[in-house]
Amino acid sequence: SDSCFGKTTSDAKGNSIKGSGEIRTIYGFATSGLEKMSEEPWWNIYRDYWNDDNYADTFIQNALAADGAWSSRSDALRAELSAKGAKYQAVWMYVIHEMEDAVADCRAGDIFDNEASNSAGDSPHAWDEAWAFYAGSLEGTDGSGTGYLLHDLAEKRCSQFGTCSESGSAIANDNALAIADAGLEKILDEDCDGVADELDKMVVQMTIPVIQGLVRYLYLADPVVNEGTCTDGVCTYDKAWAEGWAFAAAVLPQVDNCDSTVAQLLVDNLDVDGPATPLVDGYEYVKAQLESTYSCMSISCADIGEYQDSDGVVFPGMDACTDADDDTFTVIAGYSPSTDVSTHSMIDLDAKEIEEYSDLADWETALFVYENGGNGLCSEADIATTDESDSCFGK
Repeated sequence: SDSCFGKTTSDAKGNSIKGSGEIRTIYGFATSGLEKMSEEPWWNIYRDYWNDDNYADTFIQNALAADGAWSSRSDALRAELSAKGAKYQAVWMYVIHEMEDAVADCRAGDIFDNEASNSAGDSPHAWDEAWAFYAGSLEGTDGSGTGYLLHDLAEKRCSQFGTCSESGSAIANDNALAIADAGLEKILDEDCDGVADELDKMVVQMTIPVIQGLVRYLYLADPVVNEGTCTDGVCTYDKAWAEGWAFAAAVLPQVDNCDSTVAQLLVDNLDVDGPATPLVDGYEYVKAQLESTYSCMSISCADIGEYQDSDGVVFPGMDACTDADDDTFTVIAGYSPSTDVSTHSMIDLDAKEIEEYSDLADWETALFVYENGGNGLCSEADIATTDESDSCFGK
């Protein structure tokens, strides 16, 4: 079971070792999609967007390999793309895979069917693995450590976006932990559909800090904000630009699944192989377009928050957006409707007119209002309107 058994001094010792002694690697996460995830919806969304079975590996290799597409670019750019590609594309998807695996095992009717040798069985073990890959080993037993995976990203971003809980932890992490706990309990209760629901919720929580990272670097990579590193009049924005592209690439398939035009806008403004400078359309415009896809991804504006400095002062143009569902509709007799029914409520004006004309014994007009509606007759000017929603249009 030792990872070095039968190996040479040229072989890696490994950090994450399987019970068989085989070394678990992020490369393995990035290249196992076709074999392990071909029936899983999220992998297919990402695979189809990039048209690449090994899309995460391609991204990482472009930055790391001597013959990679970005091998001639700056060290700063390559470092950001490789590290963030590994964490927020390869590991991100593998967390989802383990949860999908747990759901599949549960639905197969035997939760005692994985590499786990403990009595909890396969499905609980796969669910446990998902959390292990989400948080990592460096967060400690209470999550207060400093790690390198999604848990750590959420902690970093919460203080920058005002999305920390009262205790100081990231709300996204608190939610993710509650989801993980609930999912495990449902697996043990063999509530397989309930586990699938928890998986869907987990995808949302895992996406929130990635989008926060993207929003942050829409701002920081914009030449209007970032003067760049300039030599002889030539300025580069490599670090912030690369971070922006790394976060964008990690969420682009989801954005495209909601609105392909917005996804293409992100590519046009952040792709490091694209324009000579990033954010050609300006960070505020791109941010607003990205925000239009939040509801489709089951994310609220409050989930993302607003990018701010350490004193809580929001940077220009980085205010939180407003969800469509947050629109305030006319309150009716103390009731706050979730939709606009203000014109519906005006049927009482017909009742008022019917009563008034009836009191005058003007039965003809009262009947007219009863059958056709009140508020007088259409004038010539009313009829001439081009507003098809006007009640007098075409009369």
